Amino acid sequence: MVERRSHRLPWFATAGVRSWQVSLGLPRQATPLGRTFILGRTPPPEAIYGGVDVFALGAVPDDPDAVPTGPRGAHIGLHSWHNDDTLGEDATNGCIRLTRSAQRQLLDEVPAGTSLVVVDALPTPPATG
Repeated sequence: MVERRSHRLPWFATAGVRSWQVSLGLPRQATPLGRTFILGRTPPPEAIYGGVDVFALGAVPDDPDAVPTGPRGAHIGLHSWHNDDTLGEDATNGCIRLTRSAQRQLLDEVPAGTSLVVVDALPTPPATG
């Protein structure tokens, strides 16, 4: 799951919950809301991706012509970057960027076909008392 408002990618794994800050799409090329999935992984097409494989996602932006295809023909990817300067900001063409160490961990543990949901924010739990 990815939360656009908080720029977080919480990951629920058998070893526990992890959460990473991410960069998301600029307002004119926002990371699309909704359910998508990991199509597969590909070597990074350029050094700017931090030298770590990229997950190509099944998501397509609202205006596919506004975003050139990226990692091996996909429009939207989950990948690292050569630096972490823009984590927590809207700075991509719709992709989800995270740290190299987080990307390596996901590459080790998340298979192709895994679903990914992009939401504006997680629902607030009801008050108890």
